[in-house]
Amino acid sequence: MDEPFSLKKKKVLLVGLGLHGGGASVLRYLLKKGAYVRVTDAKTRKELFSTLKQFIGVHGTFGKNDPKDVAWADIIVKNPGVPTDHALLRLARAKRKPIVSDVSLFQSTIAKKFDCVVTGTRGKTTTASLIGYMLRGRFSKVFVGGNNRVPVLSAVDTAKKSKVILELSSFQIEDTNPRSHIAVFTTFFPDHLNRYKSLKFYFEAKAKLFFQQDKSDVAVLNYDDQHIRGLSKHIKSQIYFFSLHKLPSKVCGAYVYKKFFYIQDGGKIKRVARIEDVKLFGLHNFQNMCAAICVSYALNLPLSLIRRRLCLFQGVKYRLQEIRRLQGRIFFNDTTATSPDALLAAYRTLRERFPSSTLRILVGGADKKLDYSIFKKMHADHLVRIYPLKGTATSRLLRSIPFEHTSVYTSLQAAVACAWKESSPKDIIALSPGAASFGMFMHEFDRGEQFNVLVKKLR
Repeated sequence: MDEPFSLKKKKVLLVGLGLHGGGASVLRYLLKKGAYVRVTDAKTRKELFSTLKQFIGVHGTFGKNDPKDVAWADIIVKNPGVPTDHALLRLARAKRKPIVSDVSLFQSTIAKKFDCVVTGTRGKTTTASLIGYMLRGRFSKVFVGGNNRVPVLSAVDTAKKSKVILELSSFQIEDTNPRSHIAVFTTFFPDHLNRYKSLKFYFEAKAKLFFQQDKSDVAVLNYDDQHIRGLSKHIKSQIYFFSLHKLPSKVCGAYVYKKFFYIQDGGKIKRVARIEDVKLFGLHNFQNMCAAICVSYALNLPLSLIRRRLCLFQGVKYRLQEIRRLQGRIFFNDTTATSPDALLAAYRTLRERFPSSTLRILVGGADKKLDYSIFKKMHADHLVRIYPLKGTATSRLLRSIPFEHTSVYTSLQAAVACAWKESSPKDIIALSPGAASFGMFMHEFDRGEQFNVLVKKLR
């Protein structure tokens, strides 16, 4: 559904309400447009109470599937967290019912290409946030939303006159055909294999974004990843690369070399900023910053503005975020590290920044069928202590991770208390789970918020 259409008096079934706020935003939008709405979700009314309490008198089916809901509906709106092969969606396709998403509703409403869409396994939120921060130095109206907990439909009234920067997951991309003037692919690592048949299907879901572009558009690709770099041979858009190494002279893009960030275009090389002047740290963040430099440059922002905003940017919540210093200890919240590669990146970043400190890391959670043998590549580190949280991924993680641990903790409170009790001045205490949050928490942000509360109570 690429063209705007009326929802007034249409019977709309929302498949998946969820707890992150996106489903609530869709429901609010549909009701505002005058639609008759029913909701269906695998969770019970009790589990969804925090969301449902915002809406009085909304009908729905909870804790089960009812084919009658599909038969009733004119239009199906799919939450990105719902698998495409869900029984109700299969039935809807068989009955030729239109299936849309919040992103497709948003794009049809604002009727224009998005200015920039960022996807990738890791780095999406930081990159999209930094791009938005840079653009706000030049434009008065900039919207950054999508997978960053800012629902796209919250901006329908202002988006037509705003620069629109979206962070989209593979789930969100496969649900629609997003059209974007600039598209960014940050990184690609194994993830979500509890949803995709293989890495090939996971990659194709993200790559779909770039096949919607034409020759007037720009693709910003990670040169250091051979899968992402290979996309450049198959898409029509202009290519900018970013890298942690000096790029070939004929390639346009941004890179890190020795102590500086650079941008090169048409054989001309321009120095952007010194590494020591930026506030983010870690190679993964250097990649994110290079991607944002490419986007800003492609949008013709002055180099002086790019440099200034790059150096002022403070980072994003829950991405290896320092949250407290107490009695010589430093606490970091990295709850969005929901995969092995993210935990490995956090470990390497912290070890590089604090080479002589003991790292006390809270790990574990729900399994996404990922390969934890990645940790066998780590060198033995006698200054690491692991505090495992109970979960379906934890036993697999512990078989691969080479660091000392004692027992598995059935609560976050117990793990934090033990890490604090065993710590000494100069120690680092970090939540970087390397696994999903299902089971013990509502979602990874709930996990992060609980960690912050527990850390702030320490005396």
